[in-house]
Amino acid sequence: MSFLGKGKKQDLLVVCEELGEKVDHLSKVPEIKKVIVGSESYDEIEVKVMLDRIIEERLRNEDNEKQEAREKNKRGTERHLLVVPEKYLNQMMTYCHERAASHLGIAKTKDALFKTFYWPNCYREVEAFVKSCDLCQRVGKPQDKKKAPIKLVPVITELFAKINVDAVGPLPVTPSGNKYLITAVCMSSKYPDEIPVENLKSTSIIDALLQVFSRMGFPKELQTDQGTSFTSSLTTEFLERFGIKVVRSSVYHPQSNPVERMHRTLKRILRVLCLESGPDWEKILPPALFALRTVTHDSTGFTPAELVHGRNLKTPVMLLYDKLTEEDQEEDCVVNYLFELMNRMEKCQELAIRNMEHAKEKQKLWYDKKSVERQFKPGDLVLVVASSKPTKLSVHWIGPGETEDEEEIPVLECVDKSKGSKLCELLEETRLKSKLSEAQQNQLEKLLNHYSELFSNEPGCTDLAKHDIELEEDKPIIAKPYRMSPRQTEILKAEVNKMLELNVIERGDSDFTSPLIHVEVPGKDPRPCIDYRRLNKVTRTQYFPIPNIEELIEKVSSAKYISVLI
Repeated sequence: MSFLGKGKKQDLLVVCEELGEKVDHLSKVPEIKKVIVGSESYDEIEVKVMLDRIIEERLRNEDNEKQEAREKNKRGTERHLLVVPEKYLNQMMTYCHERAASHLGIAKTKDALFKTFYWPNCYREVEAFVKSCDLCQRVGKPQDKKKAPIKLVPVITELFAKINVDAVGPLPVTPSGNKYLITAVCMSSKYPDEIPVENLKSTSIIDALLQVFSRMGFPKELQTDQGTSFTSSLTTEFLERFGIKVVRSSVYHPQSNPVERMHRTLKRILRVLCLESGPDWEKILPPALFALRTVTHDSTGFTPAELVHGRNLKTPVMLLYDKLTEEDQEEDCVVNYLFELMNRMEKCQELAIRNMEHAKEKQKLWYDKKSVERQFKPGDLVLVVASSKPTKLSVHWIGPGETEDEEEIPVLECVDKSKGSKLCELLEETRLKSKLSEAQQNQLEKLLNHYSELFSNEPGCTDLAKHDIELEEDKPIIAKPYRMSPRQTEILKAEVNKMLELNVIERGDSDFTSPLIHVEVPGKDPRPCIDYRRLNKVTRTQYFPIPNIEELIEKVSSAKYISVLI
């Protein structure tokens, strides 16, 4: 009830009207508060949100009234304003906003315009005009965008059915050589686990996941971010073989993975413990995990250990309590103990699910406090936030784009006349047909036959590119050929003769020589390779700028067919 004190009497009267309560306007503030609290429709959280909205609207109206009063009698002098005809309004606002105010914003545009001009409802029309300015919207900060209402994620009712995984690091290197942490959290019990690893290679990730699964079991669903360690072909195949469904977090939106929030808590614990015990964080990781497993989670209302093991783990505080209050007690029957444990775990799980649902609803209510429900129709023009900017002066938004489908995730077509590029948001379910029609098949076959030389199995040569190798010294690198068996020698001779016939290689008189080796892989044809290791040691490193992936995607997005090298 204390939160009602921040509202004025007029705000509380509006709250009573929205709750359906009739109150005399001459009533005092304490009486109005009692009416609000005693209302049948009273809910503390909803009334808080309602009161904040009413106060915000009142303050905004008061600011507008003050601005109008200042403009009517600025500096205490009487001014004569010209009324702008309706047909010239758009031109006048365009001139004052783009030329006189240089796109500075609503307040500056009003200041430039209302010194000499006026028309009915001018304040609202100027605000709407400035907000719809195309250039201002593109340059505007991405943080200015309004939030959309949050969508609740279903509560996981089965222990270890869904596990969220992420990586933390790089951290200071420990004596054992580890500098990363693989974090795993059960989404039902919030039970955490941490595995130190040396690097973020796919093999290290798989070894860490096996350790996690040995404690938690193999889950039905695993959520990760889109890091290359988790999206690699090796990791993907490993998870597919065990029938684990993989869910990827949204790009540039780490909030979709709750394990990110636990990282902040874990880092804070490690930072404090390292301050006392030294920089070896791997040694103090078990106490940190013990603390996370034995504290009550806000969403579930229970400790993670209690939901997993059916009882709280013995902490030093509990051991001290037991020591001070210990009494001679008879041991319970094993069967009774097991039944009590099973019943307790079942009740704890039911209460935890109920608490998580309540916590999610509460979080949604507070998150949606200032959210705006947005709906797009096919043909609407929208702007798309630019996830990366090449330069400091690049705009924050790209577009405008035209929505094509009315979906929860709109499909956008961004029209850029200068580049002709398109940017689209992919849907999970596509409406493309799995098979081409007969006419489409004939058209594709005709196209492939026309460019059949591009799909030849015989390698060719090109003069479009030239590769220069810069050396640190001019001394020729001469390496003796390796000793080989007669069979390997015959295979290499046949390969060399074949490449000479295809004009892929030519005879040379260079002083540089590197040995030819023979590589055999089970199930594949043998292939020749050249050992350039000695040459690579004296090769001068050349640095090239890393291309912007998003720019490359935009370049190829307009193509109908895209081919890749495997």
